[in-house]
Amino acid sequence: VYVTKEVEKEVLREDKPEFNNIKEFIYKTEKIELEKSFEDIQKIIKLDKGELTCLYFVKCKNIVFLTDDWDAMIFAKDFLDIESFGTLRLIIIFYKKGLISREEAEDKIRNIREYTGLWISDEHIKKALELLDQ
Repeated sequence: VYVTKEVEKEVLREDKPEFNNIKEFIYKTEKIELEKSFEDIQKIIKLDKGELTCLYFVKCKNIVFLTDDWDAMIFAKDFLDIESFGTLRLIIIFYKKGLISREEAEDKIRNIREYTGLWISDEHIKKALELLDQ
């Protein structure tokens, strides 16, 4: 997992309790710094610098884009042909690969709002729980 310096700055400046888990994760990941400037692109595309730098890196490396930013996911798919995974999908993948137990997966899915601070609809949570059985 790679994290751009811009994403690191965005997350570390947030003073939200639910970001503590993310901050702990970020401290353990490899940070990359890109020489490319994204200010001009950012004026046209309404994404944060963190998402833009990640999309650039992901496209160059031909790897999966990990994000819970819905606008970034749509942009990645529609304009860059990049596959994106969000937190719910990662939990399901981890469970199916045996990296976490069924109980852990269900807990993380049911309590995703508390763990991440994300707003995820009840419908998406229900669907994610159903996908554990498929």
